[in-house]
Amino acid sequence: MKAESTLPQPPPAEEPRPAPEPAPGSPRLRKPSLFGQRRRFLIHRASQLRAALIITGVALVLVVLLNLSLQSSRVQSTAAIASVSPELGSILQAQNRFELVLGIAASLVFLVGIFAVTILETHKTAGAAYHLCRELERIRDGLYGIRVKLRRGDNLREVEMAFNEMSRTLAERAVLEVEELEHAASVADRVENPLEASDLAKTLREMADERRRFSAGLRSR
Repeated sequence: MKAESTLPQPPPAEEPRPAPEPAPGSPRLRKPSLFGQRRRFLIHRASQLRAALIITGVALVLVVLLNLSLQSSRVQSTAAIASVSPELGSILQAQNRFELVLGIAASLVFLVGIFAVTILETHKTAGAAYHLCRELERIRDGLYGIRVKLRRGDNLREVEMAFNEMSRTLAERAVLEVEELEHAASVADRVENPLEASDLAKTLREMADERRRFSAGLRSR
């Protein structure tokens, strides 16, 4: 009878555990994009497709007219040559058909390129507008001092500069108002006579008048 081994046995290998699912609402890691920070080229689908279809439609009309004029010129040349040398008529007709098919294929490639380029160009405006609108919502929520930095090649550069200037002005005004309120609060702590209380009330009324002038344009609309 064999004696049982008393050596410690190695622990069983643990099975690989699946990666934990992210908690609801937690930010997810984004895969790197091949085309900058934006991966969707149809930011404003309706307007971008409308512009692409209009430009491609105009190009289609011009391409059809060009192909018709070239085909008419080829047919006339073939008829003139065939009247002199009938044996060349079949060869020239086959060549005309080949050139017609080649022209149609080239026209289709050209139209697809026009459509794609139009989508890319409108994306430079639609993407910039989307980014600016998103930052405007943050300013609406009271987050002043935000700076917008559009991608290289985006349109609306003038709007970007105006937005950053507006955001800087609002941030400076907010800081100034905080300082004035803190000063008024410190004065209120030391108020001991009616004259000082009157000065404090005057300062607060001036701040209210400044805010009223600032918001007068909104009420008039």
